[in-house]
Amino acid sequence: MTQSFRHLIWVSLVILILSLNLGFQPTRADTPSLFYVDSYEDINDFVTNSVCSVGAVTGGPCTLRAAIAEANAIIDTFDIVIDIPSGNYVLSIPPEGVNDITSGDLNFIGHVNLHSITLRCSDPQPAVIDAKLLDRVLRIEPDTIVYLENIVVRGGLLSWTGSVDMFDGAGILNYGTSSLTNVVVENNEARCGQETCTFYISGGGILNAGQMTIVDSMIRNNKSVGASAIANAGGSFGVVIKNSTIYGNHASGAFTIDSFAYLHIRNSTISGNTAPPGYISGIANHDMLVLESTTVANAGRSSSIFNYVSGSVRVKDSILQNDGASGSRNCENNGTWNSEGYSIYSDDTCPSTGTDLVNTDALLGALGDWGGSTLTMPLQTGSPAEDHRPGECMTIPEGPTLPPMPLTEDQRHYLRDDGACDTGAFEGILDVIPVYLPLIIK
Repeated sequence: MTQSFRHLIWVSLVILILSLNLGFQPTRADTPSLFYVDSYEDINDFVTNSVCSVGAVTGGPCTLRAAIAEANAIIDTFDIVIDIPSGNYVLSIPPEGVNDITSGDLNFIGHVNLHSITLRCSDPQPAVIDAKLLDRVLRIEPDTIVYLENIVVRGGLLSWTGSVDMFDGAGILNYGTSSLTNVVVENNEARCGQETCTFYISGGGILNAGQMTIVDSMIRNNKSVGASAIANAGGSFGVVIKNSTIYGNHASGAFTIDSFAYLHIRNSTISGNTAPPGYISGIANHDMLVLESTTVANAGRSSSIFNYVSGSVRVKDSILQNDGASGSRNCENNGTWNSEGYSIYSDDTCPSTGTDLVNTDALLGALGDWGGSTLTMPLQTGSPAEDHRPGECMTIPEGPTLPPMPLTEDQRHYLRDDGACDTGAFEGILDVIPVYLPLIIK
């Protein structure tokens, strides 16, 4: 063996030992690729080359649109994290030609390898993505996994004028698998842009045609003809909502949520959503609806649940409260309804069991910031919801193979630890005392 060959072997062994001890490894496909957005402008990437840069091949600023373009290009190989600082990101490139990332809404494109894109703001205050009525805000294509964290989705507008493109879901259109954590979807609108439309334009806030999870989030002040907050058309998948609030949405036709797929709502509040008099203002269910430890307080016809012939409902430990105005009611059931007890209904229109309370005022306080990251409706002194169920709250499993688990927190993530289960999304009593300012006449 020559000396040079011995030296080569020795050097190779040293490099191998150092790489093992120091943890040095070449980039692997399962190592997330990270892009840092450092510009609030809305400018396209200069070239797709795995480098987020506008204005030059490298070294230019990284915009949100450019970062998503680069993520789309390498999603077949990597999981991607896009980190964006708090502040306002205003979309300014009008939609043109093919619906892709280069204009209009922000498009996430996946791959059959099912790597994920995480769009997150790590600052205490959220990052705001505002379409300024230019187009939809976010579009998530099939075979795409997207995680949104600490983001505000705002200002989407869809006005259908006969286009063949999807005209629903002004805030978020989801065909893939998406997860929203600490996300606000607000002030988006899907509308008919013609004199008349022969169908409902749906999903002012969200249209789900895939699989979606919503946690610690708020969907508010969105508008559409139908399904002002969420249109759920997710096939065999659907939407799971936890510890979230849906409020202040308005349908010019009907429905706050219109669901044709699995819909599971836990520890959440649905309040103050509206539709015209005589139209359904609550949840329209065509498939499977699970409602547990949730507070629903809308006004109008079928303000909580309208269950179609094809629909199946499971409800427990929930408050369904209507304002009692003329022509108003909580529920209308034409399908299958399974009450699992200890719910409170303000009228007698919802199917009930012996442990449910009907024609009963739950004594709810006003929707407000009563702790936690979302708005809630507290229980007032004397509320029959307090300690309504003996023993701890238990979950309804999200899948057939999962067992029921103790529900140890309320919507605000405050502990449910007093040995009894309060009905609805709020645990405990919090009296809301109105403050009256003195009247001064000059």
